[in-house]
Amino acid sequence: MSARAVVQQCTHALLQVKPQVPESDSEWVEIREGMVIYVCFYKCATEKIVPKMVNSLLNVQFFPASSGRHVSILELPGSVLIVPQDTMTGVVKGFKVLNHGSIERWKGLHLYKHFVSLCEKELGASKKCSEAGAVVRHGVYGNMQTIYLTSNGPLTHVIEF
Repeated sequence: MSARAVVQQCTHALLQVKPQVPESDSEWVEIREGMVIYVCFYKCATEKIVPKMVNSLLNVQFFPASSGRHVSILELPGSVLIVPQDTMTGVVKGFKVLNHGSIERWKGLHLYKHFVSLCEKELGASKKCSEAGAVVRHGVYGNMQTIYLTSNGPLTHVIEF
């Protein structure tokens, strides 16, 4: 396995990308209807996996539509919030969680930036998403971040690459 993603449908999501400090306010990114993608990369991940991930995550028909069939985020259309989540590489051993499979920070940052960039490109290329004002927002790799999420239901999927 090279990467793992958890996809959660949302009606609204708010992610803190910079905490409040004495000299400045906190900063947040926000999306309305769409999906949150939590993403992590394993040690063996290379750039080759990123286009496959983006293609799958943006084109798989996760979301129920009013017609009764399921549609992709590009068909919905909806926005995307990407949250780096290296802890998803963890394995429980006894009463501890070990993250020995996690990618090196610099390499993970590189793959994460590539992933975000390809998601922005694909969503931007979608006429339906552009007309609807759908956007890609993302968190900061390697930082703890607060997230608020509102959803119509627990439509959560785990996808491994």
